[in-house]
Amino acid sequence: MKDPLLRKQDPNHNNGINNAKGQSRIDNEIVGDIRNNKDKKILSESLSIDEVTEKWANMDEAGLPISVMKSLFKASIERTDDKDVEKLREKQFSKVLELSPAMIIITDRWGEFEYANPMFLETVGYSREEVIGRGPGFLSSDITSSDRFYELEEAILKGTTWKGELIKRKKNGTKFIFSASLSPVENDEGFITNFIIMGQDITSFRETQEKLKNALEEKNVLLSELHHRVKNNLAVVSGMMQLQAFNEKDDNLKSKLFSSAGRIKAMATMHELLYESKSLNRISFDQVIGRIVQHVSGVHKNEVKVELKWDLDEVELNVNQAHPCTLIIYEVISNAYKHAFKTVESGMIEIQMHSLNDEIIISIRDNGIGMKKNYLELGKQKSSTGYQLLNSLLKQLRANYRYFSDDTGTRFLLNFKKENIRGISNANIN
Repeated sequence: MKDPLLRKQDPNHNNGINNAKGQSRIDNEIVGDIRNNKDKKILSESLSIDEVTEKWANMDEAGLPISVMKSLFKASIERTDDKDVEKLREKQFSKVLELSPAMIIITDRWGEFEYANPMFLETVGYSREEVIGRGPGFLSSDITSSDRFYELEEAILKGTTWKGELIKRKKNGTKFIFSASLSPVENDEGFITNFIIMGQDITSFRETQEKLKNALEEKNVLLSELHHRVKNNLAVVSGMMQLQAFNEKDDNLKSKLFSSAGRIKAMATMHELLYESKSLNRISFDQVIGRIVQHVSGVHKNEVKVELKWDLDEVELNVNQAHPCTLIIYEVISNAYKHAFKTVESGMIEIQMHSLNDEIIISIRDNGIGMKKNYLELGKQKSSTGYQLLNSLLKQLRANYRYFSDDTGTRFLLNFKKENIRGISNANIN
């Protein structure tokens, strides 16, 4: 009997089925074929007309079965044998390989090419006939890393997986970078029968990566050179101010010039450390404090003998926080050298810095004569340069500070939250 799926409906045959309301022509054909099946069998021996009728109990307003396509699909599946399913899957797998955007190679047990998909052939510029039968050496060239290729060969010999990048030449001589992975294929007995090599041409990605790397290196060199030049210029300005101070006869003016020169020297110290640092936007502030104290003690070494005590955590600060903090530390330590030991020949300065959950706490204590109780009020009234500078820097740093002073000495306490501030540091002053 002719398969009802391949037979056209007799145009003179009227089975009473209405073809109205958008029902497709194929539905009428199928229903007509089934109702005229004298053997009461459809598509396979396992599906009778009675079973179909029972499944089609629900009809729409036009009298057509709602689940006709569903029943037809089931019938066709029951009819299909294992060989047909295997062939269908082979076709599907073949189509996936042909349309894949990845480069795919299938080899035998020893790496000889049995298949290469269109993407691989298009990339390397060779025809299928030129590729099939070639060994793993086809993936190497005069610019291929011998170590990488040796790893690939070892993986094939041992039957293991492998991942890596191979630099190969195309047929026209241009190079490309093949990022590939190798996977063994085993049969039902567990023996390796083939290998699948899959990968991508990542040449453009690596070239872009190299350009970005070079651009970043150039930027770092430029910024490093900038810090170096700023440091040198500040050193020149500081030297000129010191030279002017030496030539001044007015002690008050001389003192102010030396103070300003010291502040400039402190900023130059920070830029020097940035120039030496691997990072150009963060700095080890414990090293900054060490350099500042070394500079201040060198300036006053002939005036008083001071013992220095240290307790510094390793703290990295953003440049925009390190700038104001550097000047604050310089002001406090410089004032301690100038005023704390006027009536004594020796003294002690203890410097502590600790980091607690991004909260930075800095303590500077001396055992000098102490300050007057109304020191801060006097500073406000006189509007001294040191007081104005200190308050401006504290706003910029968003910090809090306190002075504790008595006959046994003075302690300066500073605390602020570590932040990653971007942009110009002066913009943080409200």
